[in-house]
Amino acid sequence: MKVHSHLTALAAVAAAFGVAAPAQAQWVSLPTSGTILQTVNPKTVVSPTPATCTNTGVAPTGDQLPVEQQSASLATGKFTGLPGSAAMPGYASTPVASTSYTLQTGSPAKTVGTLYDRVYCAGSGTTTCNATKVYVFATRAILNTTVANPPNLTFEINDFFRTVPTAATVEAGYYMGTSGTSVDTGLSTKYVEYVGRTNSGLNQAITRDNTKVAFRTDVNASDPERCEPYSKNNPISAWVYHRVTCPNGVETAPANITFKTRVREGGEESQPIISISTSGYVCKP
Repeated sequence: MKVHSHLTALAAVAAAFGVAAPAQAQWVSLPTSGTILQTVNPKTVVSPTPATCTNTGVAPTGDQLPVEQQSASLATGKFTGLPGSAAMPGYASTPVASTSYTLQTGSPAKTVGTLYDRVYCAGSGTTTCNATKVYVFATRAILNTTVANPPNLTFEINDFFRTVPTAATVEAGYYMGTSGTSVDTGLSTKYVEYVGRTNSGLNQAITRDNTKVAFRTDVNASDPERCEPYSKNNPISAWVYHRVTCPNGVETAPANITFKTRVREGGEESQPIISISTSGYVCKP
């Protein structure tokens, strides 16, 4: 049985945590005061409960219940390409910075996936940045099926956290990909649920932290809640974007970007609570 609930308890969540629905269709503004979490594409309970899951051929049970799904038509925060592509013009198509990090957990350490970190500048062509100093920080994780949790569970990402300047205007968005499994365009099967200025994640009280931008999602290569066609395994996260002006440019020096990014497993299906921190690009102070 899942230890969380979604839209069935949205009124309670809103009252407790201040969740609101943003008005705009693509970039989602993340205010530094007031409502902390902005609703993007939350899970909703399928009613009535499906008689069978097509991947098992039998009735849903255990962590598959309640069976949940997300809307394929919601446009909030959703882009259809990478920055600089025809689908997302106004940016140079080649990142000004790009790297990846191995995600490991446990002792001895087990590799559970890879985190990709990129920064795109406002501009044109392949490498021309304009004078605005506006950047899109792009993050994606691809997880594997290594068993990392007892008893036989793979690692799951419920939240991404990126570091941002405290007083900066920050906007969030995401890109699902199109098809296949490539880093650039591999298709994610689950949408971003919520975004906000917080360092709190799933199954935690949500408190404000303007030094962070958070993305609630569900990434797992072998998800206990899988009940197709409503909920699928999701080894590839969406590309999660945050857009911010960095007057002094982007910090890439390894010594200055340590532990600036974090992914968190929040116990959605009673897994242990695990955070993995990596380096991450940030604005120069």
